[in-house]
This record gives sequence, structure tokens and C-alpha cells, in this order.
Amino acid sequence: DGPVIEGDGFSFAINGEFQPWSAPVSITAGYSLFSLDGIPSSADASSFSVGLRWNFGGGTLRDRDNATPFDTRTGFYPRVFDLR
Repeated sequence: DGPVIEGDGFSFAINGEFQPWSAPVSITAGYSLFSLDGIPSSADASSFSVGLRWNFGGGTLRDRDNATPFDTRTGFYPRVFDLR
């Protein structure tokens, strides 16, 4: 038998979007973290992102979210519990 290689991994991400009033521009921000502990090596990575999004067609973030198909909506809990 060969050597046994074990490892543990962890991944986390959070993203948000804010649209002031009914402006056609929204501000996005996000953070993600990835960690891998194992043999023969370990790795860690994290990133932070900020952006602007131009919303063609107007409307609010809720309008845009409601217009998407069910399985592409924003997150697990909003889909499961129909949070709006």
C-alpha cells in the first residue's frame, strides 16, 4: 500500500450589492477566502472586490432579482425561504 494523503479545505464567500434609490448604477462588494491544509503542502488565498454596475433598463435591484429564473436567484436562503 502507498502513503495516505489527507487534507482539509475551507471556502467562504460573501457578496453584496447596493443601489441608491432608483439610480441606474449599483455598487458591488465581495470577499472570498480559501484555505487548504494538508500533506505535502498548505495554501491560503483571500480576495476583496469592489465594483460599479450599470443597470440597463432601469428598475430596482428587487425588480431585477424577481425577473430572473428561480434557480439563478441570488442565494441559498432566499431560494429556500423565498426571502425578498
